[in-house]
Amino acid sequence: MTSFSVKIARSIVLACFLALPPTFSLAQKASPFAIPGRPPPPPKTVAPKYPQPKKITPQAKTLPSPYEMRGCYNFEGKWYFALYHKSTRQSAWLPWEENSTSVTYAGDVFIFDHENFEVTHESSNPQVSYESISLAEESKASGAAFNPSAPKPANKTKTPGPAVKPAKPRGLVLPKPNR
Repeated sequence: MTSFSVKIARSIVLACFLALPPTFSLAQKASPFAIPGRPPPPPKTVAPKYPQPKKITPQAKTLPSPYEMRGCYNFEGKWYFALYHKSTRQSAWLPWEENSTSVTYAGDVFIFDHENFEVTHESSNPQVSYESISLAEESKASGAAFNPSAPKPANKTKTPGPAVKPAKPRGLVLPKPNR
């Protein structure tokens, strides 16, 4: 190779190296993190937003209250009412002031109506509602009445009853073994 051809080859290589940086800067658009020589990614399309569907909540079940109202009274401007839990057999007297909105007991909310003598029982579970509680009727006595008189002496002599005859055996009768 001649020196002239070497000079021409060097100048062509030098021209290519000098022309590469402007070429790379044209290929890069807005992002400094884009890979040289690749086209920019397509623009993101925004998906249409549909309205959220309405949540359907089940209707609250109305159940009889597990409580009974056993009594109420007014003392010095403050009402008190007694609640009795039927399954645990526990009762409590709850205070009610004229300007209060509710009384919380055992995680549930009770609202007392002193004009109608009723208690509204609101459950902590939103899917359950309870019927209002009215004053319970008097419980009726079960069994014999209590008599505080002295017990009568028991009759200690027994009268002999009729003699019982042995009955004939029923069904299959096996004979006694002979020895």
